[in-house]
Amino acid sequence: MPHSRYFGIKPRLEQAQYFVIRHKGEWRIRAGYRTTAPYASKAQAMCAAIDFAEKDGMAGREAEVLVQDDHRHFRTVWIYGRDPYPVVQRAS
Repeated sequence: MPHSRYFGIKPRLEQAQYFVIRHKGEWRIRAGYRTTAPYASKAQAMCAAIDFAEKDGMAGREAEVLVQDDHRHFRTVWIYGRDPYPVVQRAS
C-alpha cells in the first residue's frame, strides 16, 4: 500500500466503541479487551461511556456508545459529533 504522505491521504484513526453490557446482573462498559468495574445502574454506565466517547471524539477519533438489550443485541445510543454533549436528560 502506498505511503499516505505521497498521496495526500489522511490516515484514518480507529473507531472507538463503548459497549454498555449487563454481566451477572451488573452494568459495565466494555471497550476493546477492557471492562470497567460495575456501575450502580444502566443510566450511570451509559453516562460514563458517553463521557469516554466524547473524550475520544475530542481527540479526533470516531466514537460511539452501544447498549445491550434484553436479547443480547446491541443498539447505538450515542455518536460523537451527531448527538448532544453533555447528554440532555429527557423527561419521562
